[in-house]
Amino acid sequence: MGVQQDIQEKGLLGAVAGIGDDVFTRVTAGIGVGEFRRMLQGDAPGRPNPRLKPHSEAFLLHIKPTYYHESVTRFNHTFRLGLLSTWLFLIETITGLLLMIWYAPSPDRAYTDMILLLTNVPFGQFLRDLHRLGAEAMVAIVTLHMVRAYLTGSYKAPRQFTWFTGVILFVVTLFLSFSGYLLPWDQLALWAVTIGTSMAEAIPPAIVGETVNLLARGAPDIGGNGLLRFYLLHVIFLPLILILFFFVHYYKVVHFGISLPADEEEIGEDSASRIPAEKRVYYLPDVAIDELSFLTGFTMVIIFLTIFYFQAPLEHIANPQSTPLHTVAPWYFYWLQGLLKVADKFIAGVLLPGVLLVLLIAIPYLDMNPSRRGRDRRVAIVSGIIAGMVMIILSWMGTP
Repeated sequence: MGVQQDIQEKGLLGAVAGIGDDVFTRVTAGIGVGEFRRMLQGDAPGRPNPRLKPHSEAFLLHIKPTYYHESVTRFNHTFRLGLLSTWLFLIETITGLLLMIWYAPSPDRAYTDMILLLTNVPFGQFLRDLHRLGAEAMVAIVTLHMVRAYLTGSYKAPRQFTWFTGVILFVVTLFLSFSGYLLPWDQLALWAVTIGTSMAEAIPPAIVGETVNLLARGAPDIGGNGLLRFYLLHVIFLPLILILFFFVHYYKVVHFGISLPADEEEIGEDSASRIPAEKRVYYLPDVAIDELSFLTGFTMVIIFLTIFYFQAPLEHIANPQSTPLHTVAPWYFYWLQGLLKVADKFIAGVLLPGVLLVLLIAIPYLDMNPSRRGRDRRVAIVSGIIAGMVMIILSWMGTP
């Protein structure tokens, strides 16, 4: 009766327009077609501001701040590395779920499934290449995000716990990528993971190291049990940990705000709670349009690279009886491979990585200087640069 009455009162076109506006308002959690048009035209919002309603009613916008300080919206402040990390994880989730349709984590099926995916599935090669390129890009972007946070002193009060969750996300990202390394079940994957897991044997005492290695592999040598365990790590356990810490991390970012440029922020300032009205940039529409435009351009670039330049490697089927001449770790573990050339397995594979992780977590408490200004942090910045150079040299030593 409602539709018939609308047609009688407004005519067919008017009724259809009304239904369309109602659907659009529901989808956007409160913004009608007219208000959306005014947003695109750059018109000022009405009073009360209808553009704030989606932040309280829509889940995806509920986790976003209603407005930002204008200084943090500049591209050269954050380079949108956190946004890119999140977007790449979404790409990995979508492509990974699609790849699961044609994959069985069994030594009898895994490699054959890869061949069938590449030869028989429409866009199968593109899907696998995009997933692999996205995984490596995610590691690179998360690493750069950590480096930027360190160099700008964004780990200082009141953001110490935000830094801690960021370190956990960084480590989980590395292991999430590495856990997928075995899944193609080719020679490169098998022997890289075999050597990687063997470093667990160096954990003292010997019974602990051997037990950890056995738990990771599922047997003395990597086979069906090991492949299944890495598959479950890759598709369930590690993604759940990453999602959990992502929401905690993002909550803290929203709660304390993105750190301002050091010269604009007071020591220990909670920049999210004191943003003058004249310095506010509202998420809708300004920041949202900038982010969508940036992500659209980035997605086009990564798709272009996937189609024309990048091809995920696939060597011969895994053979535990045939050791290849050169076993190559993933590029983000080249530094570890280089370290193994100058130190024994315990020092290179257990002690130094463990110390490095503890130092990363403890940085906010080791750097007691409350100032984030570069001129006040020369020791921290120089130390970080030296550590980065050491990692680059070790990575060069670890290249095949």
